[in-house]
Parts: sequence; C-alpha cells; structure tokens
Amino acid sequence: MRTSEFSGRDVGATSLVAIALGLYALNGAGLAVPGLGSDRVISVVVLVLGVLACGAGKPEELLSAPALPSRVVGRMLSALGAVTFGFGIAAIVTGSASLLTVLMAGTLLLWAAATGRHLTTPPRGHVKTT
Repeated sequence: MRTSEFSGRDVGATSLVAIALGLYALNGAGLAVPGLGSDRVISVVVLVLGVLACGAGKPEELLSAPALPSRVVGRMLSALGAVTFGFGIAAIVTGSASLLTVLMAGTLLLWAAATGRHLTTPPRGHVKTT
C-alpha cells in the first residue's frame, strides 16, 4: 500500500473532475448554469477540465515506469485518453448528448484509474519492509 496520502495534485485533479461531473449532471437534469446551457458548451467545459486534471498528474512517470506492467498500463491509459479526447472533439463539433456522455465516462474512467494507481502503488524509492 502507498505510504503517502492523497497528494495536492490528486486533490486538484479530483476537484476538476468533480466540477465537470457536477456541470454534466446539472445539464442532464435541465438545470444548467446560465451560459452553460447546451451540450456543446458543456462538452467544451468537460474536455478542458479533463485535460487540466490530466495535466495535474505526472504522465511521464507512468510512461517511464521501470516495471513492465506499469508501462503497459500507462500506454493503455494514454490510448484511452487519446480516444476520450477524440470523443470530446466530436461532442463539441456535433453538440451530441451521447458523445458528451462518452466524454464524461472516459474522463471518469481515466480519473479513477489514475487515482487508484496513486493509492495502491508505492512511491518511487520506497523500500518495502516486512
């Protein structure tokens, strides 16, 4: 188990994803925030917040991890991020509620995977004691 607690970066990323999810839910319930009343605008906001949440992490650590499973997972999550980004662009262009839902789901999945990895992976240089 990881010996450190949630980092400031994790809290920042979680906050950004929570804001995106809240705005998405309000929009879906027909209670949109003034100025954010369309699927297209919410798609822009969710995509920007998702990219910022991704930037709050350290993707270079995941991609350069010494253990093969971590590198494979890192590449899979990078691919998922690229696909999610593509759906985000498509949601913006089309204004589609369905594509917005896929964008939000991909954003949540990426956040959950990154957060889970942070909570279960020992920090670099951590020596396991038994």
